[in-house]
Amino acid sequence: MNNEREPVFSRESISQAIHQYLTVDQRYTEKHTLAFQLLSQANELERERKLCEMTLIRLMQAKELTQIIEENLMLSLQVVDEEVVIHGEDEIPKRFTATQTISELDMKSIYQALQKGETIPGAHLEQLQVINVKKTA
Repeated sequence: MNNEREPVFSRESISQAIHQYLTVDQRYTEKHTLAFQLLSQANELERERKLCEMTLIRLMQAKELTQIIEENLMLSLQVVDEEVVIHGEDEIPKRFTATQTISELDMKSIYQALQKGETIPGAHLEQLQVINVKKTA
C-alpha cells in the first residue's frame, strides 16, 4: 500500500500555473512565428543576392573585366571549383543514379496492432494529455 498522498494544490497555485503556461505559450508562439518569418526573409535575401551576383558576373564577363575597384571596395572575378549543373534530369543515363533505401517504422500499422491487443517489443500505447486553450470573452 502506498502511503504517499496526492499533492493538494490551492486555487492560487493553479491560477499561477495557468498564467505561467499562457505567458510561456504566447512567447513561444511569437518567437516561433518570428523565426519562421526571419527564415523566409533570409531565404528571399539569399535568392536576391544570388541573382545580383549572377548579374554582376555576366556584366564583368561581357566587359572582360576581372576586377572592379570602387570607393572602399574591390570586386574580383575569380575561378573556383567546377560545379555540376543539371539541366535535364530525365536525360541523365541510369548509371549515374544512386539508389538509397530508407527504413522507417510504420507507425500506423504499429498503432493498429497495439490497439488490437498485440504485444510489440519496444512499443506500447500511451494516453497523451495536452492543454487545449480557448479564449473566452
